[in-house]
Amino acid sequence: MMLVVHDISALIITLFFGVHIYLTVFHPSERASFNAMATGYMDSEYAEHHHEIWYNEVQEQDEHNEQQLQPESKSYTV
Repeated sequence: MMLVVHDISALIITLFFGVHIYLTVFHPSERASFNAMATGYMDSEYAEHHHEIWYNEVQEQDEHNEQQLQPESKSYTV
């Protein structure tokens, strides 16, 4: 009985692994994720659609950093 459970489990895991590889490498709409893993860069539209919470955090950090880089306007009286 255990051999049957083992064989069925191995078959299911192999099928899931194959589907996972297909979706990661060959499926056109998921190719951006594979490229991001390989290069470290991700298209902002893909990030916003698939990783919305992370995308929003990065956008907030960028806005905060831009505000800190802008020089304060000082008025001087003569």
